[in-house]
Amino acid sequence: MASPEKNLLHSWPPKPVKLWKNPKFHCHQTVRFLGGIGKIKSIQQQAICWTYNIEMSMGVEPDFGRVGAETTIVLEEQDISQVEMKVLSPKMRVVT
Repeated sequence: MASPEKNLLHSWPPKPVKLWKNPKFHCHQTVRFLGGIGKIKSIQQQAICWTYNIEMSMGVEPDFGRVGAETTIVLEEQDISQVEMKVLSPKMRVVT
């Protein structure tokens, strides 16, 4: 039977503990959320989660033109999901 000292040697050095999981999404990825669809501009690691700066997709240009940049929002990872692109033909895609 192995002595307790030998068992301790096999577990040394301790394996590193990974405190942070990798972000689920990446920059420039198109994602959807409750308010619509947008593209991730940047990712920040917060105390307990990843947060994403998302630029909302530009809609149809209004008759009076555009005044400035489109809206950028900050959402946590659990508030967004991946947009899947289904290819119908080489020139057409449908967002689901």
